[in-house]
This record gives sequence, C-alpha cells and structure tokens, in this order.
Amino acid sequence: MKVTVELQPPMLYMTRWTVIALVCAVAAALMIALLVRSIRREPKKAREVVKDAAWREKQRRTYAAQLDAVDRKLQSGGISEREAFQEMSGILRMFVFEMTGIHVHEFTLTEIRKVGIPALTGLVSSYYKPEFAPRSRANAQAALAKTKEVILSWS
Repeated sequence: MKVTVELQPPMLYMTRWTVIALVCAVAAALMIALLVRSIRREPKKAREVVKDAAWREKQRRTYAAQLDAVDRKLQSGGISEREAFQEMSGILRMFVFEMTGIHVHEFTLTEIRKVGIPALTGLVSSYYKPEFAPRSRANAQAALAKTKEVILSWS
C-alpha cells in the first residue's frame, strides 16, 4: 500500500476578518492608553475657599440664623420637637463640616465620637433620643440655645 502525502495550500483567510481583527486591536490599545492616562492624571484641585476670620464669622452667623428659623417654626407649631431636634442635628453637622472639612454630616454617632470634637459629640448624642424615640422629655428650646452657643463660640 502506497501512501502519499500531498501538501495542501495554506488556509486562505478572508480579508474582512483580518481588517476586523486589526480594528479591534487598535481600539483595545486606545482604550488601555486612555485608561492608563486617566489613572495617572492628577485630580483637578478644587478651588480653595479662604477660611479667614471674616469667612468663619459669616458661617457662624449663617448657621445661627438657621437655628433661629428652626426656633420660629417650633414656636409657631410648624414643626414638632422631634423635627426640631432632627433639623438641629443637620444644621450642626453641616456647620462642623463647613468649618473643619470633616464629613460629620454623613457620620453615625459612633463615628462622630471617634472624631474627637467634644462639643459636637455631646450635642449630637443629646439629640439622639429626641430624634429617634417615640416620646422624649428633652427640651428643644434649651437644645437650640446650647447649639447656637456652640456655633457662635466656634473658633
């Protein structure tokens, strides 16, 4: 038995598949280059707000005025004591965020305790029961006065 092996012509590729493969390779290379460039690029710096004495005083007045508005709403019956405590907490947290840059407006009480600002910790912890309990004997007027005192004396 005679076996002969004949060479076969190479497999012919269609031109369009070659073009498609090249286009995909170039697109992948461009995507990788853009990704590497975006990772290495330094983030844009936010415009710095000058936190001088005048700016700090303006912030204190602004947040004290917000507390006065809460007091007026409470006095007129527009909000409940519970809502007043919730608003006070939000106002104080945003004030501290503005003054320090620490995102305490997003923190739980446990996280706030770790920050190490005793005035903030004391006030926020005193708000917790009136904010979340169905009933509370807390005095919103006294809490408003204490919160305003802390804001106005902040340095």
